[in-house]
Amino acid sequence: MNSQTFPLLIPEDTEGSSYLGFITIKGQEIPFGIHIDQRNARNLKNAHLRGSPELCRLVAGQEHRLEQCSTLEEFLIDLKDLLEQLVTKEENELMRSGTYYSTLLEELDAIGWDKLQSIDHALKNISLRIKYIGQHALLFACREAITYNHTVFNVLISHSDSSGRQHTIKVILPSSYPSDPPIVHVDLPTSISISLHSKSGLRKIISLFQEEVKQFQDLWLLLEDFDNHTWVLEPDKPKRSDLMRRIALGNHCSLQIDVDVKNPRGICECRLFGSEKTVGPLQDRLNKNLMRWDQSLTIRQNLEAILEMNFPSPLTTSKSEFNVECGICYSYRLNDEIPSQTCNNEKCGQPFHRACLYEWLRAIPTTRQSFNMLFGNCPYCDDNITTMVVEK
Repeated sequence: MNSQTFPLLIPEDTEGSSYLGFITIKGQEIPFGIHIDQRNARNLKNAHLRGSPELCRLVAGQEHRLEQCSTLEEFLIDLKDLLEQLVTKEENELMRSGTYYSTLLEELDAIGWDKLQSIDHALKNISLRIKYIGQHALLFACREAITYNHTVFNVLISHSDSSGRQHTIKVILPSSYPSDPPIVHVDLPTSISISLHSKSGLRKIISLFQEEVKQFQDLWLLLEDFDNHTWVLEPDKPKRSDLMRRIALGNHCSLQIDVDVKNPRGICECRLFGSEKTVGPLQDRLNKNLMRWDQSLTIRQNLEAILEMNFPSPLTTSKSEFNVECGICYSYRLNDEIPSQTCNNEKCGQPFHRACLYEWLRAIPTTRQSFNMLFGNCPYCDDNITTMVVEK
């Protein structure tokens, strides 16, 4: 290869199969490397290009060019031309239309310039703090973000609702805004999207979000009661959109609830986890007392009365008492899953991840399978144990 054409590229080995260096694109040096499979020296079909995240982002989907080029020098020339085209295209997309800026200025006029904290000359970084009656506070933070093949502005809005809960609204303003409407992402318990059109500005988005949030105040109150008075095993860090809680009951036993978003104070779906001897009596109480459900009480208070027990509390117990490791992989969390399969032998009671137990049993010759169930022996006490087939 002609070293004068690409003077910043040097071979890594004597065979000329690997090169490392920089490629200059519009005055910017981008680091990269390339490895050529010597078994296919006549073409670059199996060549491997590596480099910075920026380089990988730019050439994503263009790997077929490696197969079309017959020599390394031809490929590098083609790569340089491709990168210059992509970088030029992104630079052009950074130039927003006059309508975009005029619309943004009109929205700032409507919100009030006295709320403006800082702004740069290109209107790319904007910070606004707005206080509403009722101690509602909004904080705007606008920053530029580049994604593959298009440019957007991300507006992050921090909102404090009537109960003091903090929420984040992510607003994406496409480069074609206001011709195309903004895109809004919110963390709410339902998939209801905020309906927007090209006329919807920041004030409209805030107003719509405030109306959405009002309907979930009681739901969040009930779920926070669980978070504050029980040991929540799952989710590890509950979000506003999470309607499920799995709490520790002790003795390798746990309870999962799924709250009805339309009727949060109504009877919720319950599922008990643990050995049969531990879960059995609790399931009997649940079936017997479920109709005593009182909608004037919280979900936690109802379940404590129905199960005739007080749930372990952070005030009286430590969470480490319930974070029991899987008996096979010796970890608590495995791909966001906690041990949910327990040996039914009361003297054993060892918990396992379902995936771990499945892999263990399928490797044992004596394990039997019937339909989607595996029948084998506990790795600890050798007592009978079953688990469902885990689909990958």
